[in-house]
Amino acid sequence: KVYSIPMKGIYIINSHPFVHKILSIVKAFVEPKLFQRIHVCEDTRLLNENFSKKMLPKDYGGEEKSCEELRELMKAKLVEYKNRFDQLDRIRVDESLRPEKLENDEILGFYGNFKKLNVD
Repeated sequence: KVYSIPMKGIYIINSHPFVHKILSIVKAFVEPKLFQRIHVCEDTRLLNENFSKKMLPKDYGGEEKSCEELRELMKAKLVEYKNRFDQLDRIRVDESLRPEKLENDEILGFYGNFKKLNVD
């Protein structure tokens, strides 16, 4: 309900054997509908059934660039945006500009209190 994009599935590949145990713990905290969308791939069969070869890296039987090439492209993109990340890291909130909390306002009432309205 809080995701900004619809999620069709999560595919976990090259995982450690304890991932199944972690998922059994996570299952208690996640909606069943969401949990059904989590898949642990033991081999590339599940990936090939759900994704076209154009989308998968060469490492997994696809036609896309290899994982190493994709990793290097991502590193280059992050370096390209380094200045922007540094700018965002320096942004601070000036708390002195925040309005004071209302203690007893004639119009809005006490801060944080809600009054029940009786409508006839």
